[in-house]
Amino acid sequence: MTDATYTLTLNATDSAGGLSTAAHASNIIDTPVTAACTRAAPQLTVSPTSQSASAGATLPYTLTLTNRNSSGCGNSTFNLAQALPSGFGGTLGAGSVTIVPGASANVAWSVTSASTLSAGTFTLNASAAEPSIGMSATAPATAVVVGAADT
Repeated sequence: MTDATYTLTLNATDSAGGLSTAAHASNIIDTPVTAACTRAAPQLTVSPTSQSASAGATLPYTLTLTNRNSSGCGNSTFNLAQALPSGFGGTLGAGSVTIVPGASANVAWSVTSASTLSAGTFTLNASAAEPSIGMSATAPATAVVVGAADT
């Protein structure tokens, strides 16, 4: 049903007396509009994008996850994950987050390299997935290990 205005007119006539009258009534029907749901892949960024430290150091990062679904979709729950090279361990501040469409959430991410790791440049990856619709995003960061751990 769509919004509409209906008018009803009633005419009454007294044929013997020659009198007539008319009555009018209007009724406005207002149909609520429901926003359509348009799904989009989430946006994931990491900050800072690159850090340097000695082997064995813990590097703090912040993940910013944005729900890019339209308002008609309602809240979405995103699962977070990390993919780290050998010699690294990491901890995400949350395993999943629920975000309203158009909004963002920040999640802490700490990554530690092994104290025995050789100097080098390493790519760290964080990801966010909305499993109910199969959409995801990945954000890379760089860890530069500059030398042996301080003893």
